[in-house]
Amino acid sequence: RDSEGRFRQLVETMRDGLGVQDENGIITYVNERSCELTGYSKDELIGRPATDLLEGPDREIYVEEFAKRREGTSGTYEVTWTGKDGRKIPTITSSAPIFDGQGNFRGSFAVVTDIAERKQAEGALRESEERYRAIVETQMELVCRFLPDGTLTFVNQAICRHLGQDRANIVGQNF
Repeated sequence: RDSEGRFRQLVETMRDGLGVQDENGIITYVNERSCELTGYSKDELIGRPATDLLEGPDREIYVEEFAKRREGTSGTYEVTWTGKDGRKIPTITSSAPIFDGQGNFRGSFAVVTDIAERKQAEGALRESEERYRAIVETQMELVCRFLPDGTLTFVNQAICRHLGQDRANIVGQNF
């Protein structure tokens, strides 16, 4: 009982969602964090197909991954869950199969990590890189980047025009 109590406390206070589905993909258990992520209560989630929370390509990914659990393979994949309010929740989902003592597939469990902040940071970085690239590419001045040994790793279009060569012929050459 003590061990079960500690396990339950761990599962209910973890910072990631935890869900269990039966062999048909029906949710049989979720921890409190899963409810916080999705906006659904435990009563609203338990007894419902996990696919109800996924759309389009994400649903297809889940179905493919669930088939792998049936075969006995664990895996990690990215899907975007849809919350009760329609909010999109990008996640990394790590799941593993559950088999009974006779080797029969009984479902799977999954740990769901919200990666919304990471996705926002990636988007901001991508936007910043695009702005930087646009500025560098439109410069009339010659702009390049090279390694300490002089090997060119980047040249802008002004250098290409100046030398009358394609970037592919210049990058990799010694400065």
